[in-house]
Amino acid sequence: MRRIILVAVLVFSISFKGESNNIGVQETIQEEKAGKVKDIDVTTFSELINSRKGTILDVRTPEEWSEGIIEGAIKINFYDENFLSEASKLPKNKVIYVYCKKGGRSATAANQLKEKGYHVFNLLGGFDAWKGAKKDVVK
Repeated sequence: MRRIILVAVLVFSISFKGESNNIGVQETIQEEKAGKVKDIDVTTFSELINSRKGTILDVRTPEEWSEGIIEGAIKINFYDENFLSEASKLPKNKVIYVYCKKGGRSATAANQLKEKGYHVFNLLGGFDAWKGAKKDVVK
């Protein structure tokens, strides 16, 4: 009897696993629409860039870009004196997915872009977390 209950609980929890991931992405989207910069983990970042149209923005330095970038990313060096004017040329009708090496610069950049009226998601842990999760990069 105990095994039957354990199996039933296991089957029940597995059946809702996919549902909970979808709910997490939907909640993330709703928070972003509420006007906040949303810090998201690698898994959610990957799901969003693959499922929603938007602009991936890499704010690392040219030296850091030599390690590779997330495919499709636009590169604008955060330390460039023209960073904000260059970033402001990005379309406002698309979500911006921003990352740096570890997440600090991209958080600052995300807040600056949010103040300019952009909808922004920031990758927690940055490119290091992306590579650590064995996600694809291009050179």
